[in-house]
Amino acid sequence: QKIASMRNELAELNKKFETENALKTSYEEQLTQKEEDIVKFQHEFDSLEDELEKKQAALAEASEKYVPPPHGSLWDLDVVGDHDCDLLCGLRQIDVKAEYGVRQVSRLTKERDTWEKKYKDAEEKYQASKAELDELVSGMEGL
Repeated sequence: QKIASMRNELAELNKKFETENALKTSYEEQLTQKEEDIVKFQHEFDSLEDELEKKQAALAEASEKYVPPPHGSLWDLDVVGDHDCDLLCGLRQIDVKAEYGVRQVSRLTKERDTWEKKYKDAEEKYQASKAELDELVSGMEGL
């Protein structure tokens, strides 16, 4: 009867061990995906930063050549040339994209940290289950 009880306990521990192992594997896969997303967004962010630097250099060059009109708004299309307006609009779009990239990288970093914590917790549960299973197996070997 005691052996049957230990076998049942061993079966339960094996099931728990398999569940924890599957959870650990799932967390590892999700963590890998999040890290790949971070790399992708970091690359996109770097690309946008490079584009922004080029546009800022072009704007600086245009600003050096720019002679303010005697009257009128900067956004008055009669005063500002189409090229200058396109440049300013393009810079604003790049700036918005860069801000979005920064937020995405930040969000994904936080999400990755959360998944790392979940993975660590699952790893601890896995190790505890494994130790418990090893202890039970060694106890059964003594019988």
